[in-house]
Amino acid sequence: MSVRTSRAALILGALLGFSILGGACKPMQVDEERPVSSCDASSPGPQGGEPLLLFVDPDTEEPLKKDAIVVTTKEPDGEEYLRVGLRHFPDDAGEYTYVIRLVAGHEDPPEGPVLLEGSAVSEACWPTWERLRTSLTFDPTVSFRPTKPEAATLEVLAVGSDHELKASVLVVFRY
Repeated sequence: MSVRTSRAALILGALLGFSILGGACKPMQVDEERPVSSCDASSPGPQGGEPLLLFVDPDTEEPLKKDAIVVTTKEPDGEEYLRVGLRHFPDDAGEYTYVIRLVAGHEDPPEGPVLLEGSAVSEACWPTWERLRTSLTFDPTVSFRPTKPEAATLEVLAVGSDHELKASVLVVFRY
């Protein structure tokens, strides 16, 4: 295990541990089959070439704006998940681990229970944009299930070899 991999694993473990101890529900399953990543050299990078990480609609790739409505998808077999899209203009080349959480509430930082949690690993598309689509799968034993739209915060932490980048957006979450 390389130093880079062990550092990412340590950070991922710490974040998952916090959510287990501090949340009202169990962490969501990591779905290694669903992450889809591609590079986008056709779009210009951010002004000044600074690293940038943002949530986007997984279908249209438009940036998610405050109070965007995000809805879960339910499969015929009963599996329920939330599709998530990210755009990342990284600091440098290399592998990044993306830790993604949906937390109830609009506080800064959000103080509600963790509704969904998952991660994805991808090779950065430096010096271009990376598109990443993944899904956060519900744990069937989750104890917190709002029956009406819930104010929530989507958070992501991207961890590279020597870099970390965070992003969040306030959303309205519906099952």
